[in-house]
Amino acid sequence: MGEAGRGFAVVADEISKLSDQTGESLKEIYNLTKETETQIQKGIKIVQETVQAMSAVIHNVNEISNDIQNISKNMAMQIENNKTISDKTKETHQHADEIHYSASEQMTALGEVAKSIAMINDYTQDLSNAVVNLLEIAKIVDNEALQLKERTQTL
Repeated sequence: MGEAGRGFAVVADEISKLSDQTGESLKEIYNLTKETETQIQKGIKIVQETVQAMSAVIHNVNEISNDIQNISKNMAMQIENNKTISDKTKETHQHADEIHYSASEQMTALGEVAKSIAMINDYTQDLSNAVVNLLEIAKIVDNEALQLKERTQTL
């Protein structure tokens, strides 16, 4: 073989080596592509799971928000009910004070009535005694009048 043949053999050998290297590089690229595809699939799955988890969290947050709104409404109603009860309690207390005052006034009036009845009773007893005394005097006067009449008739 001549020099051109050897040069051709060297070039062919280099091309063969390059071809082998290219084949190896293609296999590596293929394997890297497959691994990248696998990693991408895993990433997609993780993203989907994360989206599902976030959706569940958002749903739970919405439920909690609704529960908080319901609690807030119930608390507002409870505050209103407490205010109504407080107002009614004050009103009842005021009525009780009025009743107490009226009862006290009635007790005072009844005391005055009792005093008046006692005074009337005393006057009635005094009057009764006076009538009894007057009756006795009338009897005495009647007797004297009879005696005077008898004396005047005998004269």
